[in-house]
Amino acid sequence: MIRETGKSQTIYRELRARIVSGRLEPGRQLPKESDFCREFGVARETLRRALERLEAENLIDRRRSLGTFVAERRERPPVINFLLPCSDFLSRRGVVPVFNRQLFEGVMTECYQRNCRVSTIAVSADNDNRHIDLRQLRYLEPESRVVIQSAWFEPVFPYLESLNCRMVFVGGYIVETPLLNGMPRPRPPATAKKVIFNDRYAFELAATELYKAGCRKVALAAPAYVDDLYNPPRNGYLEAAGRFGQKQPLIFPLPDAAPRWPWLPGILSRRHAETGFDGLVLCPRDGDEPDSGVYFNYTLGLPDSVKVVIGWLMPERSFQESCLPSVVFDTPAIGRIAAKALLDERFVADEIVISPHFRKPPPGDVPAAWSREDMPSLNPNN
Repeated sequence: MIRETGKSQTIYRELRARIVSGRLEPGRQLPKESDFCREFGVARETLRRALERLEAENLIDRRRSLGTFVAERRERPPVINFLLPCSDFLSRRGVVPVFNRQLFEGVMTECYQRNCRVSTIAVSADNDNRHIDLRQLRYLEPESRVVIQSAWFEPVFPYLESLNCRMVFVGGYIVETPLLNGMPRPRPPATAKKVIFNDRYAFELAATELYKAGCRKVALAAPAYVDDLYNPPRNGYLEAAGRFGQKQPLIFPLPDAAPRWPWLPGILSRRHAETGFDGLVLCPRDGDEPDSGVYFNYTLGLPDSVKVVIGWLMPERSFQESCLPSVVFDTPAIGRIAAKALLDERFVADEIVISPHFRKPPPGDVPAAWSREDMPSLNPNN
């Protein structure tokens, strides 16, 4: 006898497993409802709720006066499963939800063109990966296609690997160090294809183009890091500074404990007065946004003669508007890349490294420091 709680769900899962595994082959007539009721020890109404779900999934055909039959196998379009931290995540405010919406947009666009489906799966109730409920993944079939946006989902990796899922992991640059701030560094699944943001190169590119535009004293203002081995802003900036012969790099750490806006323009103004830098790679912290939401030299406390390029520490910030040149990642295009990888006939668990591109300010908003003539292309292939 099945327990009262979840009786219909249990029947649904059992019958679905028999059909998917082939124990109940296509075209076979199922036993009478009264027989199933005796087998599972339930009322007919409970059984019918389970059968309705199977019918909605086109797994059975219920024919009036004839009975219920296992549906003939139809060619089903591929499904890409897009994992979400919680059910309302895509509607939330903030940089990470926006990133997920743009990534989802790219996945949807590719799936639409290939006539396949996208399914979202929320794995927790409160956006806390300590509360992940693996039961939310119970409908995944072996070799399901899954998009994973970050190592936040690490608790579900073993389950997905047990199903031999095709996985694409979209995340930051992979660094081979065992610890992050003293804690084990989260790792993507070994069997996943990794779509990696080359975030270090973003800052190398930003600094390089400042030197190419004539700057000789380029500074970096970026969040302070505990782990210098994985420090994309610092490492990328130093690579460019060394290549262009700046003997004294200028790095201004932005401590996480320091106040948010308007602290940033005050500290940048003081550092400019002290050092006289003529170019700045700025990597704002979360919360370092002016009231207008748009960056200008004057909102940063800097004279118009200083050339500034914005480099986002998180690729998720690429949507942020700026009237200054910025180095960004095309998130919808990355979503399409992830979908293509999952839908390709031959799936390989390798890496795709994504380089950023340069985004010019809107027409008419080019800062005075960047004349039309010295506005570089900042092409990553240059």
